[in-house]
Amino acid sequence: NVIINDVSVAGAGVSGMVLQATSGTTSISNTSLTSAVGATGPLVRVTGGSGVINFSSTDAFLFGAIDNTSPQAALVVENMSGGRFSMFQSRVTDNGGQGVILRNNTGGAATIDNLASTNASTNGIFIQNSAGTYTFRKTNAQLQNVAITGSTQQGILIDGLTGSATFNTPISITDRQAGGVEITASSGDVTFSEDVILTDHVTGSLDSGVLIDGLLDGSVVEFSELLTVTSTVVAPGSVQRTEGHGIEIINGAAGSLFRTQGVTTVN
Repeated sequence: NVIINDVSVAGAGVSGMVLQATSGTTSISNTSLTSAVGATGPLVRVTGGSGVINFSSTDAFLFGAIDNTSPQAALVVENMSGGRFSMFQSRVTDNGGQGVILRNNTGGAATIDNLASTNASTNGIFIQNSAGTYTFRKTNAQLQNVAITGSTQQGILIDGLTGSATFNTPISITDRQAGGVEITASSGDVTFSEDVILTDHVTGSLDSGVLIDGLLDGSVVEFSELLTVTSTVVAPGSVQRTEGHGIEIINGAAGSLFRTQGVTTVN
């Protein structure tokens, strides 16, 4: 087992923290990680193993923080066969990097807390080719809801999910340069249990606000509350307009399900 308390890591040239092939329990509390601007690896990388990793703060001041300003990802969780990576009363902020990446996991779980992504060079959140259980939440009322602003590619991209992903916090995607939410080639379940609001598309591309493409048999995608795709300026030719589809659902298997439970608005 590993216990890490009250540590500050700043300016590492590659990654601030790498947790590789863990087993047992790793407890990390009141620890802050801040990237070097030119770092060549993700700020936090969890790779392989089946251990339990807890990243937390002991109070509401959020001393547990992952703050990235490099062109790399703020957090990568990959190649897990079991166990879990769990955040509580802690945060992830990413400015100009590659957001949060969960990929190539055959099992396990990850819980991401208090996420804010700004000007991602790729996606704010990317889940790829993974089994397992993934949860996004907000445990600190002083912070905004999950917010993804200005991402170059899809704000949230889920590709090849065979497990489940649940968003237990409102989602705000603003000033997107591509699609807002895209779920593709997945047999798992994706649930947005709170409001999802997409505001302004700042390029002239035809990317859909929400794209559900090629769901496989057994897959369920649900928006339980408000789903809104809107623009602050709706006049023809305005940069904020969604020139593509608001919501596009294509190529789904007969045994898949897309469901909206709340009020759905495309403006």
